[in-house]
Amino acid sequence: MGYLYVALALLSGGIKAFCGKKISGKTPTIKNAILTNFVRMLFCIVFGFLFVLVIDGVGALKMDGMAILLALGGSVATCVFLVSWLLAMRKNAYMTVEAFVLASMLVPVLLKLAIYGEKVGIFQWI
Repeated sequence: MGYLYVALALLSGGIKAFCGKKISGKTPTIKNAILTNFVRMLFCIVFGFLFVLVIDGVGALKMDGMAILLALGGSVATCVFLVSWLLAMRKNAYMTVEAFVLASMLVPVLLKLAIYGEKVGIFQWI
């Protein structure tokens, strides 16, 4: 079963790479990139909302004020990431962009070390 998940993950990544590179060529301006990702996220919102309703019911949609603020902050960060990723894909190779995305995981790990003084274990690095 694990091999099936790995195969699906690789297939999904390949489809994302192909479609992302093709879409990036069709979005010459920041306005186009924002509009493209807005439409894409509308689809994600609809499907995500339906999945939550089917799996967990309406009660799962109840959130307190702090959860709403965290969701809004995450949404803004995701928007900035998606638009900058799409614009970066337009002029760079897919593997170059993805290498920098992977390297960005160092930021929270190093900030955890610097701000909270927490030790970072080998399994956290992996």
